[in-house]
Amino acid sequence: MCRNYPANPSCLRNITSLNDLTKDHLEELREFHRFGRSIAAAICGEDKSTSFKLGYHAIPSLHPLHLHIISSDLDSPCVTTRKHITSFASMFFVTADEVENHLESAFVESISLDVRKERAQDVLSNTPLECQFCARAASNVPDWKRHNQICPMIEAPSKKRRGDKQEELVNSLLGWKSTKVLTKSGARSKKRSREDQVNGANDTLK
Repeated sequence: MCRNYPANPSCLRNITSLNDLTKDHLEELREFHRFGRSIAAAICGEDKSTSFKLGYHAIPSLHPLHLHIISSDLDSPCVTTRKHITSFASMFFVTADEVENHLESAFVESISLDVRKERAQDVLSNTPLECQFCARAASNVPDWKRHNQICPMIEAPSKKRRGDKQEELVNSLLGWKSTKVLTKSGARSKKRSREDQVNGANDTLK
C-alpha cells in the first residue's frame, strides 16, 4: 500500500523538493512527519502485522514536496515496474527520520540540504532487483512480487534484514550547499583578497 501527501505546513507549501530544505524548516517538517505517522497508524488499526515507512524519493518525479507512506513489504498494485521497486527498496528512498537527522546536523547558517543527484540516479538505475529482506535475486518483477509474498525474513523481525543496513547508508545521498548569493562586489572583493595573498607571498620571496 502506498499513499502520497503534499506538504501542508505553511512554510513547506513552496518547497519543491528536498533540495529546498534548511534547518529552519525542521519543526514544520517534524509536524508533517507526525501527521504522516498518524495516518499510517490509522491505516494499520489493530493489524500489528503491517508496518509502514515514511520518506521521500531522492529525485522526485512530482512537485511540490510530498511524503510517501508505504507498507514495508511494498505489497501494492501500484508497484508494477523495476523502477517502482528500486525507488522504494533502495537508499534512493530517503526516510523521514534521515531527513530530520541530516537537517539537525547543519553545521553553519546559510546552507540547505543537497541531494547528490548523480549518485542517486546511479542507485536508481543500477541497484539489482533483489528481495529487500533476504537479498534473493529476482529474474523479473512478477518473480520479485511472488517471492515478496512468501519471504520468510518478513516474519523474522529479530533477524538482521537487508533493509536495516540501508537505513545506515541513506545519508550518502545527502549533502549540503550554500544558500548565500555572491554579489558582483563580493566577487571582486574575493578576487582582490586572492591577489593580496599572491602579492604578499611574492614579497616574502623577494
